Amino acid sequence: MQGQPGKGGKAYNESRARLEADRTGNCRAAVAESADDIVVVARRLRRLRLTYASSGRILRWCRTSISSGDRRVDRIGCAIVRACVREGFGDRGPDIACFRRKVESLEPD
Repeated sequence: MQGQPGKGGKAYNESRARLEADRTGNCRAAVAESADDIVVVARRLRRLRLTYASSGRILRWCRTSISSGDRRVDRIGCAIVRACVREGFGDRGPDIACFRRKVESLEPD
């Protein structure tokens, strides 16, 4: 099956290429590529709009109102919301501020 890690798909081959780049001494290229991937994910997270319900420090549900275009990034967004709720932010304002801080921390200055 293509695209699944460990199955010989694209994701597996990309990871393998990064490991081989590390072995050959081209660590900077592998690190730069990873940093670029993180910046792209951060940009997609900014486009994302989520609706969710929480009860205390427990996230009850999280749904995508406006998708980032990538279901994996949408799930990452819900994971960030879950972390913010778990940290004790129970109101929308602090939750949103927490989400934005975490996304901004992904991009280098």
